[in-house]
Amino acid sequence: MVNEHALVRKGEISFIKCVSDEVELDHGTFRRDQDTGSGSRLAPMHLVGPISPESWPGKRLSMYPDDDLNRTGVYSCEGKDPNTHIMTKIIGIKIGTSGGVWPEFFTYTASVEDKDFTLNFKSFDPTSEVIWKYRGHVIGGSPQDRKLSRTLSSVTSQHAGTYECFKPPENRNIDLSQYRPLDQGILRLIVRSCPSHKWGFPRCDKQCTCINGGICDPDTGFCVCPPGFRGENCETGCGGNRFGFKCQHHCKQDGKTHGADAEECRGKHFCLQDPYGCSCGTGFSGLECTNGCGSGQFGADCKQECHCKRADLCNRFTGVCTMGCAPGWKGTSCQIGCDAFEWGENCRHKCNCAGNVECDSLTGACPGGRCKQPFTGDSCQIDSLNECSSNPCKHDGECIDDVFSYKCKCLNGTTGAHCETDLNDCDSSPCLNDGTCEDIGVKKFTCHCPGGFRGNTCEENINDCERHKCENDAECLDDVMTYVCECKPGYIGRFCEEICTKGSFHDTESDICAECYENWYQDSAGQVECKPCPNGLITSGKGSSHITQCISSNMGEMDPIMMVASGMGGILVLVCVGVGLWYWWTHKSTTRLEHLGPGRSAW
Repeated sequence: MVNEHALVRKGEISFIKCVSDEVELDHGTFRRDQDTGSGSRLAPMHLVGPISPESWPGKRLSMYPDDDLNRTGVYSCEGKDPNTHIMTKIIGIKIGTSGGVWPEFFTYTASVEDKDFTLNFKSFDPTSEVIWKYRGHVIGGSPQDRKLSRTLSSVTSQHAGTYECFKPPENRNIDLSQYRPLDQGILRLIVRSCPSHKWGFPRCDKQCTCINGGICDPDTGFCVCPPGFRGENCETGCGGNRFGFKCQHHCKQDGKTHGADAEECRGKHFCLQDPYGCSCGTGFSGLECTNGCGSGQFGADCKQECHCKRADLCNRFTGVCTMGCAPGWKGTSCQIGCDAFEWGENCRHKCNCAGNVECDSLTGACPGGRCKQPFTGDSCQIDSLNECSSNPCKHDGECIDDVFSYKCKCLNGTTGAHCETDLNDCDSSPCLNDGTCEDIGVKKFTCHCPGGFRGNTCEENINDCERHKCENDAECLDDVMTYVCECKPGYIGRFCEEICTKGSFHDTESDICAECYENWYQDSAGQVECKPCPNGLITSGKGSSHITQCISSNMGEMDPIMMVASGMGGILVLVCVGVGLWYWWTHKSTTRLEHLGPGRSAW
């Protein structure tokens, strides 16, 4: 049962959520377990439905503000196991906030034969006189019986039940047996039928082993674990956001689940089957479960004491100690005391007392300081005999003296009780780079290295550049059993012996001397790129080695200067031809006339 808003306030909805993975629940699950003034039925304004906003399996009882204090009292939810048909009943309490009296805890669990067990109510006025009721009947008439605390000298099963406590009414003539104030303080006392830490009723001869606040069922010995713990003995803490038999359920805020140390279960009461009763979730205390545990405390209602080396380093949800347990304690949450004849941190030491009696669980000291032979010292842990005096360890093994015995700490390379066996030092494959290992004695081996390597483990690569043949200032790069010449730009070849000639360039991607492309030229050797022909000139092919190999792109198409030059040349030729013809014609006629003589016709 998750009892939300156990303190009923005006204007606030109050919930009881009955969570079950296997037990069958229906709308008749919720009941008033006892009439404390509001009757034996549920208040009129209530609703039973699925649990929300959480996704827990089970039913939710919602009680609305209109019913005010009629919502206070003792409630139960019941369910039947479908396999065993066993009914399980869980009881929770709701009280008002206006009565001025409230319980220290809603439930107390005691065992029969417990002595001086005290039930406590609280008030803003600790000296105020109060009225007690037990199972609905007024108890105690003396002034001593009207205090806020009531002590039971020896607990019996007859003391179990519901106790109410309230301030006397102003009208002292009212019959107190009929007076029901509705805002009284209420608590339950659960009494185990076996003495404390015992189970197996009626003989009660078996020992309970519950820790971390778990309560032992007196009939079965089963540990009912507090919310936030699980395990056969409640030994495992699940953190501040879990509850359930296997810590399978999460408290949730805004629909999200946070980390193990989150405070998601804050403000919720968890009620389990008897003999556990009700408590806050782990890490919280107070009647509204909103107070975090103080230093050195942990668990449900912060009732568990931390047993850490430092109390401030105790996880308040799980009891786990960051720096380990204090002497005399062990276990995950340091809640298990040392067994007989154990002592110290995590109980790792054994008692060595004369007569085989128990020693102090914190210091190991023996009664009267009497140690059994051959032990000495304040905690009887010093062995006065030296079993290493005969040097039993071989091959320089270290002998460690122990109680009535010794141990040999062998050096690397030997093993055995006395370090007598030589291990194969090659098993660890110490030789690198495919070297072959040979075991040559105790803690000795030698490596036979392959070509190109040397050193004790063949770890060193021999520098093959010591006798390189790289030319033209090339850099030698060592490799395994070879080297590589890294040529300067413009040089190629195994040893960088070849220079790229004119008309070519060093193609660094393919590492070759390639011919210059068409329309490019190179007139120098050892270059990494060619030069483009100027002014749109082109070459007749690849591999041009001089700018003069760059010519016009079309010989039939001249540029303007060439066209002018060509035109003037043509005119000059025509003039010369004309003058020549004129000269020839003139002189030809004169010659013929000279031959004819005077008076003769040329025709």
